[in-house]
Amino acid sequence: MTVFWLVVSAAVLAGLVTWFRRYPSHPGTIRFTFGWGPEERAARAELRAVRRDCEERTRVAHQAVAEAEREVADRDRPLEERVRELREYRTELGREVRGEQVGDVLWPLRLHEHALLFLKQEATEGDEPQGAVAGDEPRVAVAAELPLEGLTVERDTSLQDVICIRVVRADGRQLSARYSRTPHNEVAVDDFLERVHNQLLEDRDDRTDRRSRDARAAAEIERIEAERAGIKDAGRPHLEKVEQNRRAELARAEADFGTARDNWEKKTGRRPWR
Repeated sequence: MTVFWLVVSAAVLAGLVTWFRRYPSHPGTIRFTFGWGPEERAARAELRAVRRDCEERTRVAHQAVAEAEREVADRDRPLEERVRELREYRTELGREVRGEQVGDVLWPLRLHEHALLFLKQEATEGDEPQGAVAGDEPRVAVAAELPLEGLTVERDTSLQDVICIRVVRADGRQLSARYSRTPHNEVAVDDFLERVHNQLLEDRDDRTDRRSRDARAAAEIERIEAERAGIKDAGRPHLEKVEQNRRAELARAEADFGTARDNWEKKTGRRPWR
């Protein structure tokens, strides 16, 4: 019960403090704060009415600005979302990916839709070197991953004792894979080089298509951003007008409430809290 009465007392005290701040007075004019005579009630009612009127006018003025800003934002939001989607789309277009594996492995080479991989056999106790047999892939890791763009893959005919596939990167650095010269490997290497040749063309066409789509997406973003700027420019005069109206209304409300506070101060000697 003690806690209950403490809570009640605190609530009553807070109420009295708030009331006194709204309707302050000196000891000699305390009746205007707590009195219930016609003059005292009329004075408080007048101050209360002006305060509520000014608060409502202030709320309406702020709301008008918020609604004008929301109207522009509502028109801009779907365009902003579209720009975000297009930027994500461009990021996806520019991402380098291997793609699916194309054909069998010709150890240590594995061809993908957009990359050529040099593989290496993972070292484990008892492993013997892997022979060059097309289609036979050991437990492997990737030693090098080369995007097909700018890649040159050719058979080096200057070597007589072995079959050599020489790979020249776009930056000029070279890698190679060598195979014993057997009828089986001759066929396997020719088949692999044919697949590489065709896949280089496929990769080139795919990259050309992606760059074209990226350019169209970039142009669409530029167009939408221009439209967004137009929406903001078109809405600016209205926003400026309602903002000007708000400032004017806030000034009038402040002046009206100031007059009411002045009147109260003349009667009580104390100026009300806002």
